[in-house]
Amino acid sequence: MGRKIEHDHVWTNIGHVPVEFVTMQGVLHAVIMEQVEPKVKKIETDLSELASYIGLTKDDIDTNYPVRRGYTGNWHLLIPVTTRKAIDQAVPQILKLKKHNERISVRLIYLHLIVKKKIA
Repeated sequence: MGRKIEHDHVWTNIGHVPVEFVTMQGVLHAVIMEQVEPKVKKIETDLSELASYIGLTKDDIDTNYPVRRGYTGNWHLLIPVTTRKAIDQAVPQILKLKKHNERISVRLIYLHLIVKKKIA
């Protein structure tokens, strides 16, 4: 029993999206989906307010990188943070965050940490 690829479709708000399920020796190894061409847009938002909505402080947001809206079928809010600890300790204020997201037309939020490593 080697590698097997099954094809299917997932229904999303942009229509049917082709999906491949890759199994190796009977174990799911990967799920591959097509996405639309990504888009990224600037966003004006108060970082202190945004941080409070996601249960962080303004200092937890990494200002070396901008907060952006990204699109791959739905709009996402991409928030760079300074530490993994900040991600782990985030406790969102759901109702305030929901209103904020509706105001800027985003459906999902991603806290992300940029780790710089030297390549030997």
